[in-house]
Amino acid sequence: MSYEMYQEPDQGGFSNHSSLGSYTAKTFAWMALGLLTTFCLAFFISTTPFALVLYANAALPFILLIAEVLLIVTLSSRLHTLSDAAARGLLYV
Repeated sequence: MSYEMYQEPDQGGFSNHSSLGSYTAKTFAWMALGLLTTFCLAFFISTTPFALVLYANAALPFILLIAEVLLIVTLSSRLHTLSDAAARGLLYV
């Protein structure tokens, strides 16, 4: 008697050979890489006169805020249709 028909389908990005722990470790590694990128960018902006140039135009912070909100709404609406590579690439936007 074959038990192949009783195996559950692969769901949620888990393979039969990986565990929840390894999936969680990979997730936290991507999160840590994103935080490191944020730190490096913030350090660069705080130690150079780039921030003064960036905010020389009074309207630019508001434009950036609106662009960020539009990006979040767009990504949230397409969350379930993004590929893995696209989601990883958009981590750094």
